[in-house]
Amino acid sequence: MADTPAASEPVLAIRDLCVSFRVAGRDLDVITEQSLDIGPGEAFGLVGESGSGKTTLALATMGFLGRTGRSRGQILLEGENLAAMTEGELRTVRGRRVAMIYQDPMSSLNPLMTIGAQLMEVPMVHGGAGRNEAHELALEILGEVDLPDPEWLMARYPHQLSGGQQQRVVIAMALVSRPALLIMDEPTTALDVTVEAEVLNLVKELRRRHGMAILFISHNLRTVAQVCDRVAVMYAGEIVEEGPIRTIFEGPRHPYTIGLFDCLPTSGWRRGGGRLRPMPGQAPPPAERAPGCRFANRCEHAIPDLCTGEPIPLRPAAQPASHRVRCARLGNLASRRTVETDEDPVASGIAEAAQPDASETALRLRGVGKRFTQARGLFGRVSRTVAALREVDLDVRRSGTLAIVGESGSGKSTLARVVCGLSLADAGSIELDGVEVGRVGLDRRPPDIKRRLQMVFQ
Repeated sequence: MADTPAASEPVLAIRDLCVSFRVAGRDLDVITEQSLDIGPGEAFGLVGESGSGKTTLALATMGFLGRTGRSRGQILLEGENLAAMTEGELRTVRGRRVAMIYQDPMSSLNPLMTIGAQLMEVPMVHGGAGRNEAHELALEILGEVDLPDPEWLMARYPHQLSGGQQQRVVIAMALVSRPALLIMDEPTTALDVTVEAEVLNLVKELRRRHGMAILFISHNLRTVAQVCDRVAVMYAGEIVEEGPIRTIFEGPRHPYTIGLFDCLPTSGWRRGGGRLRPMPGQAPPPAERAPGCRFANRCEHAIPDLCTGEPIPLRPAAQPASHRVRCARLGNLASRRTVETDEDPVASGIAEAAQPDASETALRLRGVGKRFTQARGLFGRVSRTVAALREVDLDVRRSGTLAIVGESGSGKSTLARVVCGLSLADAGSIELDGVEVGRVGLDRRPPDIKRRLQMVFQ
């Protein structure tokens, strides 16, 4: 877990932030009177269920609430109130002093511009750099995020990159101007575990080197533990627990935080032992939030009137004083962790896994290959051939599950597209229940084949 930095003046100070949206003629409060501080070089994690308000808080910080949204309170970036700025003033701040990385990289990349043009645009617009200087900065940052052959990649378009490569380009775009505050909203969802580790290590190194503060939004508690110094747990538009990362992970006090850990799979989970404990019910929508504790309808410890009467403040739990909890029964709830582990989870998991019937093969691949030709050089006059798949042999048994894993660019998605007919194989055979489909495009496949072979996209 990350070390807590020394106390100093915060880079980001949010004070009594309220965010509302105009819906059906009335204002619905999505976030109500929330406050937090992030210091220089500090990574602050924000976790919670979908709809808890994490991304809304980030968008309010950036001033991206649209026509129907509005915020009240203060959002202080290095002492300047972003909430009081005009749209023109915010444009001078975004991308230079504060940058945001979104979960879906294609929402940040222009499909009509090359990667190089988009990277160079940032220092040219926000830093006044010339083309040559911007070009060198773009090459440098692509190298820092471990993208191979930066010169070649600068001439590519977003659709020519894998999902992991696209996300690393977006991270590079955010880092190229060395902002004081970097907001990361589920930034590693599309990355494989090895690239994710490299990117997270890079972000940690850059924040130490440049004193960059980070607001890290994620549903992945383990990732938050690796990156962040402090963490806040949001539920139904308010922070219900906040504190140092080690304190929260080793001794959560709010029932909702405890419930999140109960839902966390561990390396020791196995069939029949150490089961996950899902929370019943769901978070109330903004229009139906009751006074008092918003988690009361799902909490086994809730007491009528005590928990559902007056608003409950965020108050210190114990030592350290920076550990704060929004719970009316705080003094009567012992800290507990219920995630269980087993002595030999890998061996037991393999032993207890259901084995598919080996007598029938539903899908058979033999010697499957796929090549792509990519243009290089000025006006695409030079080309090169890339072998995405080479002599792939696989058998998928009926009622069985075959997992395909590997780093970004290893050919996983290409193989799936070839099997589904979205792309044609250059070599080998693909048989579905004995019928050859590898050289038959999706538009030429019979309806019964289309029904039996479906794909769920990322």
